[in-house]
Amino acid sequence: MASGSNPSTYGNTVTFTATVRTNGVAVGGIGGEMVAFYSGAAQLGTGALNGSGQAAYTTTATQLAAGAASITAVYAGNSTFAPSTNSPALSQTIDQAILTPGLTGTVSKSYDTTVNATLAAGNYTLSGVVSGDSVALNNPTTGTYDTMNAGSGKTITVTGLSISGVLSANYALSSTSVSDTVGTINPATLTYTADPASMIYGAPVPALSGSVTGFLGGDTQGNATTGTLTFTTPATSSSGVGTYAVNGSGLTANFGNALDSTFILHN
Repeated sequence: MASGSNPSTYGNTVTFTATVRTNGVAVGGIGGEMVAFYSGAAQLGTGALNGSGQAAYTTTATQLAAGAASITAVYAGNSTFAPSTNSPALSQTIDQAILTPGLTGTVSKSYDTTVNATLAAGNYTLSGVVSGDSVALNNPTTGTYDTMNAGSGKTITVTGLSISGVLSANYALSSTSVSDTVGTINPATLTYTADPASMIYGAPVPALSGSVTGFLGGDTQGNATTGTLTFTTPATSSSGVGTYAVNGSGLTANFGNALDSTFILHN
């Protein structure tokens, strides 16, 4: 008995060849008769003997599970030759197939004080599964970003990956972690807030002041924005009595925040 590939890998076919001999010499006059091939007690299939007393059988991709298999070939015999089998059995080693995890799509989160993002099942891929097998990737629900600044093309890293399923013992992961540039961090919103301001009719417009709110993650106006914060109003010293808008402007977003285009207006 001989194996065409030992060790083999789950998902690949293996060809076993058996030769019927008598007194150590191959029997040439039994061409066309059948030899049955077994893995343990389970019959794999049969092969017809040729004129040199040899028969072969090629397994299917999933016929041999990962691990060790005891392979035997059984010739049933005829009126001239007695039944025979190979002894000892051939020990065939089948290595696990290697699966490669990956990330796909877009994983999004808002800029905040955490580095984690929630992933969906559709964000994961698993390549290398043999056709017809059902193997699931058991994954954490969160990934870690490489940076917290807003933008796209952020590297997401997921660790602690594993697989499950009836046939999962036939497989191993190439890595229990995966990284890819599929992350997006959406900017947090900053809001201009003007302090209440009032003036007496006919008097000069007073200096206006205010602030920007909504900073996260330890950011401040000093490190999260650039420019000079200014506030304006359409009211003038000759404006009539009434209420006028106060608008904030002058800053440009920096790092992880974006400025709101809607200003808070005070009377």
